[in-house]
Amino acid sequence: MVRTLDKTHTVLSYIEGSLKNVMIVEGENKCQGFIFSLLNPPVPLGGNIVSVDIYVNAIPIPKKSIFIATSEDVVNASALSEYRPIPFKPFQSARFLIIKEDGLEEKKKHKIVILSKLEGFEQIIIPITLAG
Repeated sequence: MVRTLDKTHTVLSYIEGSLKNVMIVEGENKCQGFIFSLLNPPVPLGGNIVSVDIYVNAIPIPKKSIFIATSEDVVNASALSEYRPIPFKPFQSARFLIIKEDGLEEKKKHKIVILSKLEGFEQIIIPITLAG
């Protein structure tokens, strides 16, 4: 079963102004993407997330291009599993880094959907519509 969190949770979760295009530089390598932050994502009451998928304007982002940073860890979505979950405490914030060629088109609304699986439970969908 899949559950979709309501708009109230989405509005309360998104940290206003955190959506930004970024350039990631590692040595000689450069790539583009975007970041955004959520308070208490992607589980309202906390728990261990074993899988995360992100869609931007209905297009799936490869897991290897999704990074989740908490105060304790930075995890690539492709590394998540039941054996290596990312724990979230209630009211813990997280920053998401998405590597995406050309980032997000500015001055346009984008629908970002986070599909996460909570350890021992069903999938949870967090729909977010943000202006770039």
